[in-house]
Amino acid sequence: MIMIGKRFNLFFLFIFIVNAFVVNLHAEILVNSKISKTDVALNENITYQLIISGSTEEGSFSKRIFKDFTIVSEGRNQSFRYTNGNFESTIIKSFVLKPKAVGQVTIPEAKVIIKNKEYLSRPFSIEVKEARTASSSGSQLTTSQSNRNSSSQMRRPVQTQNSELLLVAETDKTTAYVGEEIIYKLFLLRQVSIMSDIRYSLPEFNNMISEPLQRDDTSFRKVINGERYYIQEIDRRSLFSYESGAISILPAEANLRVSFYTQSLASNQLNLTILPLPKKNVPASFTGLVGDFTLESRIPEGAFIQNTPIVVKFILKGRGNLKHLNSLSFKENQYFKILQSSVEDFIEAKDNLSGERHFEFIIVPKKSGTYNVPIFSLSYFSPTEKTYKTIQTDPYAIEIIQAEQAPITQQIETNNLEFLNADLRYLKQVDLNARNKQFIFTLFFIGVFILNIFFLIINLLSYLVKLSWFQQLIQVFNIKSHEKALKSLDLLQAKQLSLKQLGTEIQQILLDYLSINLKQSIHGLVYSDLAAIMKKQHYPTKTILKITKFLESCSFVAYSPGTKGASVEKKLLKEAKSLIKELKLK
Repeated sequence: MIMIGKRFNLFFLFIFIVNAFVVNLHAEILVNSKISKTDVALNENITYQLIISGSTEEGSFSKRIFKDFTIVSEGRNQSFRYTNGNFESTIIKSFVLKPKAVGQVTIPEAKVIIKNKEYLSRPFSIEVKEARTASSSGSQLTTSQSNRNSSSQMRRPVQTQNSELLLVAETDKTTAYVGEEIIYKLFLLRQVSIMSDIRYSLPEFNNMISEPLQRDDTSFRKVINGERYYIQEIDRRSLFSYESGAISILPAEANLRVSFYTQSLASNQLNLTILPLPKKNVPASFTGLVGDFTLESRIPEGAFIQNTPIVVKFILKGRGNLKHLNSLSFKENQYFKILQSSVEDFIEAKDNLSGERHFEFIIVPKKSGTYNVPIFSLSYFSPTEKTYKTIQTDPYAIEIIQAEQAPITQQIETNNLEFLNADLRYLKQVDLNARNKQFIFTLFFIGVFILNIFFLIINLLSYLVKLSWFQQLIQVFNIKSHEKALKSLDLLQAKQLSLKQLGTEIQQILLDYLSINLKQSIHGLVYSDLAAIMKKQHYPTKTILKITKFLESCSFVAYSPGTKGASVEKKLLKEAKSLIKELKLK
């Protein structure tokens, strides 16, 4: 009777699963559409989405509805949800569109054919305006040309505006394939280390997709064409172009304040060449993914029951626009029903756009026996090897048990559990309280030992500080940095520098000395950050104000064209020496 009851349960489970698929087949099919905006400039893109709910088939429709636009890129995403005994399916087809001409244009309703039945989406009316252009004020900067896939070499741009402050844009390559990642960086170059504030705006990157990356917030010094600059990266991002041809990236703009002066800067314009993908040997499964990738699968181990869903996961790893791929290719067969469940991203936007995209599928075995899980694959174009590649999962065999065989296995497991419980009665119970007490005593003695070592070190240091030779040893190290700074200031008097150069050099010496005392580099910091660091290390407020005011004076001398005279030179050197002596006594 027990066996008959369990068979009835499995029979009802089987009917439940079959009913879920039948309900899905007869679910109401809805077709809708969305658009990102209805007011667009000629050089901007819009995104059109066609949403199909209640059907596992995406159907077909004519792309002639986009006749007034160029299709920049397109993608597809499908998801399944198992809710209240029903499989709910949603398919989203996305199109990035660029208008062809100015005026009022219409995207008519899409006529989607699913199972010989027609469904209509909503139409849209779009106003296309003249192209928007970023300001190109300022002379054009030039950077050195670089070979493909090599970083450009930073040079001092030739321009008519103030060369003490420069804004330089560069890319890691000047030639790339359609869909290949291009790294854009924006640098601020300055001869004066400390500045008060900076605001910048990036250009519009035409039809390219832009993804922000984590910039390098450390500044460094570099001599370019005989001039020393402090270089700070202020922006970094990944760019992807899905149109071939020549592309120009307009200058970025920045406004910053140095001392009492406000400077407006424009970067150099960048010119890129986007190559079309090869038309030969294009795999049938290629959907536009460009980069370098690997594919791995995670399939549960053990035996599975016929008509019971199995959740499998496939992980795409690599560098490139992972979001461009919405699904994997596979062949339907008579042994499995395959449905895509979800897509999840684990992408790192640091030096470049890389990471993982997880594809989850539901596989329902139709028959009992031992069968290989269908092979999943994808194709991509490798810009490093300049060829198309196809990667796929390894064959993996799984055992499928008939539905009526499952209760026998469960009965065996139940019997084994009864025998195990009987054996456990004869096992000796471990006294956990005794073991916990022993562990606590061990931790107590370790803590006492560490505390004794700590007090020993403190007593030893307090004894050494009282010894004269130890005090002299400490002073030796302090004197080295102090004497080096004063000696560098004395050498400046003999060089007969211009006031502009003198202000920059004095500021450099003082910042080097402060970096040693503060035990961290302060080059490239704004005044508020420098003051916060000194305050944290208990420098008097009066001293902090003196230093920031003196650094302002150095910047003023460097940027003021009317400042002259030997008296100014002597005053700056005298104040610098006085500050260094005051810092030494702190």
